[in-house]
Amino acid sequence: MGTNIAKTEMFGWKNCYSLSAGNLEMVATADIGPRIIFFGEKGGPNMLKIYEDQAGRSGDQKWLVYGGHRVWAAPEDPVLSYIPDNDSVDVIINDEEKSIRLIRSNDGSGLQKSIELRVDDNKFIICNKLMNERNVPVRTASWGLTSCAPGGVAILPLIRNTDEDLLLRSDFSLNLWNYTDLGEPSFEWHKNVLCVHQDRCLAPQKVGYSIEKPILAYKLGDNLIVKKKIGATNPDFEYPDRNSNTEVYFNPDLIELEFLSEWKTLLPGEYVFHEEELSLIRIDDRESINSVINLVLNL
Repeated sequence: MGTNIAKTEMFGWKNCYSLSAGNLEMVATADIGPRIIFFGEKGGPNMLKIYEDQAGRSGDQKWLVYGGHRVWAAPEDPVLSYIPDNDSVDVIINDEEKSIRLIRSNDGSGLQKSIELRVDDNKFIICNKLMNERNVPVRTASWGLTSCAPGGVAILPLIRNTDEDLLLRSDFSLNLWNYTDLGEPSFEWHKNVLCVHQDRCLAPQKVGYSIEKPILAYKLGDNLIVKKKIGATNPDFEYPDRNSNTEVYFNPDLIELEFLSEWKTLLPGEYVFHEEELSLIRIDDRESINSVINLVLNL
């Protein structure tokens, strides 16, 4: 199937770029961000969360969440993470490679942030990249946050040890934030999977962990959003947030599926990045959660 790139308007933002493959479409805006604002079937519902009261806005003086997919620098910082990204970004279209790159420089953080989109076999590849614009080294990690529409169930595979020689040793660590409440009704615990029912959420929650091949899924009606991190985890790498390469944040409005690159010290002009694969699978909305779990574990 052919891949098409087109300039368009969406949600009140005038300068947007659509990347399509088959019946799927991804749209990013150049008016703010960089930010991906739509993912789903053409003419269908948006699988991403966009705050209606912030759609189409630009030029605000304070940071706005907007929704969609964004790239941040990890770990989260109360000042640097919330530098406003409310004005336009640079856009590079590569017609030969069928890719779109959106770049924000000189925003006050000292880091250039960019998102590149391309299609591979009817799946969208997102490259989240940070470059050090300072004249001194900086330690950071690229952090891709995909905000999904509310009302679904997230599936977090927790790949456990199966080596019989190690069965008496601890085999998995789950990282919690100060505001994480394990009594939250959103959590549904299985042996090899943690499920999160976003529509049961009462207050903000977050968990993180590290696995060799990060994968997250989100069942939303008769759609299953699958987010994979491209490339296996190098055991020699260190990651932020107590060595988390996979994180999930959720509140009563949305759920964020998040991957992180290795934690790296960047000299001036150096960069760090990671790539993610985003795809959509049609499922029966009546399918049991155990059936969906088995589907995800076999992807």
